[in-house]
Amino acid sequence: MLKVDYQDNIAIVRLKTEDKINFTIAENIKKDFFQLINNEIKKIIFNLKGVRYIDSTGFSVIVSVYKFAKEMHCSFKICNISSEVMELFEITKLNTVLEINNTLEECIASFK
Repeated sequence: MLKVDYQDNIAIVRLKTEDKINFTIAENIKKDFFQLINNEIKKIIFNLKGVRYIDSTGFSVIVSVYKFAKEMHCSFKICNISSEVMELFEITKLNTVLEINNTLEECIASFK
């Protein structure tokens, strides 16, 4: 479900093949993120490059992961959001809660 790469002690997570986050994959994504956080990873970037749609279940998972990461003293950031998906973040006001960067490079640099 998720592909995880590491750079500078940062877990960079993206979807393996999907271009949307919806109810059919949301629970698996949540489990994978929780496992990563439980393994004491303290810096996580969710790279949404290629994701074109997120439904309400997908947003619920992102919020759950963010809250769990915060409880576990883990930084959770998001990058590479398409304009269509960013509109949804803005409508839901999640862009004011989550740390969002335009590019992966900016997101990595924000940890330094």
